Amino acid sequence: MAITSAVISAGSAGAQYAGQRKQAKQQSRYQAQAMQSERQRALREQQSIRMRQGQERAARGKERQRIAVKAMERGATARTAAEGITGLSLEAYVNDLTRQEAEYSASLQQGGEMGDLQTGLALDDAGFGHENRLIGINRPVRAQSLGAGLASMASAGLQGALTGHQINSAMGGGGRGLEIPKGSSYLPASDQYTDPSYK
Repeated sequence: MAITSAVISAGSAGAQYAGQRKQAKQQSRYQAQAMQSERQRALREQQSIRMRQGQERAARGKERQRIAVKAMERGATARTAAEGITGLSLEAYVNDLTRQEAEYSASLQQGGEMGDLQTGLALDDAGFGHENRLIGINRPVRAQSLGAGLASMASAGLQGALTGHQINSAMGGGGRGLEIPKGSSYLPASDQYTDPSYK
């Protein structure tokens, strides 16, 4: 009885150890897949931010060209219209056009610098978010070591043996196991033995 209890307890501990190892391996595979997916998502996010930055720069460049061309046209129109006219009014008008172009160009430049700063902050934020998601995915996987598994099986086996011995002693077996009286017959239907002293 004690040996049977020990074997059952050790077997149960062994099955539990095997199940924990299998679960730990599955969790590790899931984490690896989730981390790869997160890396791809973060890369796409960074590419999207950079693409938006490129589009904004291209739009500012086109606007600068448009303003420069418009300023040249307005200056040429003013000079043509003022042919033969001299004086400070023509010079003041051309200077005013140049000033307006410079102010608008400076405004575009400042907007570009602010846009680049915003892009840098967005990339930093995306990087921090990526790191936090990786930390969330990459939680430690609890896998019982082989030594701990063997110790658990041995402990369970010893506990099972002790329990079996206690049960056997309580049944009057004196620790030698269940004794079958001489002259008993085995009854397979009930998995029991007959007691020859009972009539």
